[in-house]
Amino acid sequence: MSISGLPVSQDDSREATDSRGPRWLPALVAALVSVVIYGVTIRGTFVLDDEAFARDDVRLLSPRASLSLWTSQYVPHALDHTWRPLLSLSYAIHHWTTGKNPMPFHAANILLFAATAAGVAEFARRLVGLRAAWVTGLLFAALPAHVEAVALVVGRAETECALAMLCGLCLFLKQPLTGGRIVGILACYLTALLTKEHGLLFPIFLLALWPVWRQRAREIGLRQKRQLQWLAAGVFWVMAVYGICREEMIGFPWNLNKMYWTYNPIIRSTGWDRVLMPVALFGRYLVLLVFPAKLSPDYGTLAIGWQVHASDPHLYLGVAGILIWIVLLAIGAHRRNWRMLFCLVGFAASLLLVLNVFIINAGAIFGERLAFVPSIFFVILVAMGLARLPIRALAPIIGVLVVAGGVRSFAYARQWNDPLTFLDRASEAQPKSWVLYDFRYEQYKLHGDWKGARRVAEEAIAALPQIPTPYVREVEACAKLHDFPAARRAMAQGKAIVPPSEFPWSTMEQMIQDAQAKAGAMTRPDRP
Repeated sequence: MSISGLPVSQDDSREATDSRGPRWLPALVAALVSVVIYGVTIRGTFVLDDEAFARDDVRLLSPRASLSLWTSQYVPHALDHTWRPLLSLSYAIHHWTTGKNPMPFHAANILLFAATAAGVAEFARRLVGLRAAWVTGLLFAALPAHVEAVALVVGRAETECALAMLCGLCLFLKQPLTGGRIVGILACYLTALLTKEHGLLFPIFLLALWPVWRQRAREIGLRQKRQLQWLAAGVFWVMAVYGICREEMIGFPWNLNKMYWTYNPIIRSTGWDRVLMPVALFGRYLVLLVFPAKLSPDYGTLAIGWQVHASDPHLYLGVAGILIWIVLLAIGAHRRNWRMLFCLVGFAASLLLVLNVFIINAGAIFGERLAFVPSIFFVILVAMGLARLPIRALAPIIGVLVVAGGVRSFAYARQWNDPLTFLDRASEAQPKSWVLYDFRYEQYKLHGDWKGARRVAEEAIAALPQIPTPYVREVEACAKLHDFPAARRAMAQGKAIVPPSEFPWSTMEQMIQDAQAKAGAMTRPDRP
């Protein structure tokens, strides 16, 4: 039996138990399933970060203005110095061709995800075999954890970066390693780097995949030491040039002391809480990948918090997950199953980037789209196990999993089409997340519904009384409604939380006075 035209070892043949059928079919079916599930998002609009980063960024409006994307960070003035010029350029192309119409943005997201699902299936075929490719492609396409990466326009950072890395890995597995393929791999690496920081992991993935490449090369008597040296040198120089350019353009260091705990509360963790929080977050990611019953666009502020309690089941799931990973690593090393070891290393490396072991992502303690790249390796691992089953047992299992996951993904993706209703539901599910209240408030404000905006501010104050920003929002809403006594009461409550020396409450007073002037009530400032 062979995989990709190469002879395989006895261990390979046991896992690639069925190589019959067109080699391209798993990738095609995975792409079609993706389109069926996520086609509903074509009617979506801009929501959450889409508005600031994909719709309203003035750098996207013209080709000349877009030149600054290469010399400035992805989010201007943000704490974490992200540099994603190719990602922003993809938004800019929409602006140049179709303007701010959200439909083309979402259509591109759907196609990018379909291409990524096809890439995952094709990579699994080249790595493991045709049967595993079927399992991997279908499970990946239906996984509910991917909804945010598709329904959210800016979620395409995940798909663009993952697709580039998958193409590079597929090229690496294709033997012999020619000069053209080396150039293609380096181009994929550079594309991933300029799309999202996960691209920095690509050399680790290549290194973990090298034993698989070497094993197959030995089996066909292929010696390509010089080509591997050229590839290694190319990867080094791409990384070096990227690092120099990034440092020159935006710089690497950023001040952790200015990070807002309401977005990433782990900065408040100390002692054992700081040690155990990444373990509990790992448990949450496992739940997200295995049983995503509850999904949310944000988990910040007090939704997760910064302390680990003995009653938190995610802590024990995280510990169990780590132990299982260690056991599988030992089994893979003992059996020299390089494909299993590659997936285990890839899963761990990509998760370490988002578990806040080292605080790299300033804006999220936990995020569903951050599980996108780790899910690739997770799904392939699952497929490697399931592919050993007889087809009579495998087919119904995959059918049930794909239908259940697809229905869940479709239903959740459809909710994103109506931002106001979606955020109301999300806030009900995560009442301790300030970010959700803030986006809800902005949606009501956008529609000119100041009564609704005030109601959201009051809900936020009731749920999170220790945060000053909800009081600011209520001051603004009350001023717009000409309820000036209520505006001043909200400001007084806010001052009790954060004193004027730490927050510019004088600007709120000026807002109230300006609103009173417009309402013709300057003679008695305390009367609406």
